[in-house]
Amino acid sequence: MAPSASFQLPDLPSLIAPLAQPLRTNTHCRAASASSAAWLASLAALEPAEHAALKAARVGMRTALCSPALDAPQLRVLMDTAALVFVGARRAAAGDGEADWEDGHRGGMDMLRGNRLLKLAVTPNLERLAARAPPAWHARFTLSIARYLCAQKEVEAAAAREPPDVDAYVEARRELDGAGLMLDLGELLEAFEVPNLPPPGVALLEDLQRAALDIVAWATDIAAYQRTRGTRAAPANLVALLMRSKGLAVQGAMNMCGGMVRARVDDFRSAVERLHTLLSPPTPVPARPALSWVWGSSAKGSSCEASEGVGVGGKDGEKVRAEAERYVRALEDCIAGGVQWLYETPLFFGAQGAEIRAFGWVFADEPTPAAPGDA
Repeated sequence: MAPSASFQLPDLPSLIAPLAQPLRTNTHCRAASASSAAWLASLAALEPAEHAALKAARVGMRTALCSPALDAPQLRVLMDTAALVFVGARRAAAGDGEADWEDGHRGGMDMLRGNRLLKLAVTPNLERLAARAPPAWHARFTLSIARYLCAQKEVEAAAAREPPDVDAYVEARRELDGAGLMLDLGELLEAFEVPNLPPPGVALLEDLQRAALDIVAWATDIAAYQRTRGTRAAPANLVALLMRSKGLAVQGAMNMCGGMVRARVDDFRSAVERLHTLLSPPTPVPARPALSWVWGSSAKGSSCEASEGVGVGGKDGEKVRAEAERYVRALEDCIAGGVQWLYETPLFFGAQGAEIRAFGWVFADEPTPAAPGDA
């Protein structure tokens, strides 16, 4: 077989291994998936092809892999929403997503209710949780919904430019699958809590989330390339854009994407280290000797004086550090679960997911696995 007839995917599981904890599974996955699937099958708002795509894509599995600590009721709510977001992304890729949104809504929950699809997931329980959520959560959720809506418009526009605007595509692609709003809903459902930090810490949390979403989005584009090549969706794919903008062959573009994922993993690890430093308990500084006037200040009568650094001490510090650790773990679960799902769903590799995960080779002259529901 000619070398050009095949290409090798980056080893995504190895690339994320430095930061991902051992993959965890949610024990409620099977029951919640069955319950969610039955509810989705009853929705007249979905087209037959969308029902078929949802049935085959195993979106519930992805939700469970990314949210291993949720109880059954919370997992079910998240699965329902994730499935509708999945359908919305398909509609956006086909150029039909914008019609699902209504104008004139301001807050995040109001915008959710104003979407023809996503409003179906707004249950009374979700309404009660949102009513009790602090203003900071509502601000984050509103921003995530706005980014999700903007991404649906910007991804296609960036890909259509000549030369394609790779930077604009990367910025929009991060939110295209609704990962940001799903994280916000995970917080609302008490999977984790975003710690309340001073501005330097807030910036680090934003860096962590951006890196995590980029890793999953780029990994998804890597997996999706073979299925989307030659289709309308092909331009809106990182591998395809790099081939066009850099004049690369498919293997060169795959290698470049793998390097981008590796760099983002390093960014994530660096942000975790800086967050750990920021939140470390203060280090006591020995008091100056009695002749401290030599150093320009009066002596202290205790064995220690003011702490140095930016650490957080006391019970509040312990609470914040525990919240930060839980938040980082939630992001790591999203990364590990999102990458694992790429090989479990038949959406990208058909029945060859395990083989491609092990060896990475994709043969371009073999029939491309049809996206469920695309027929």
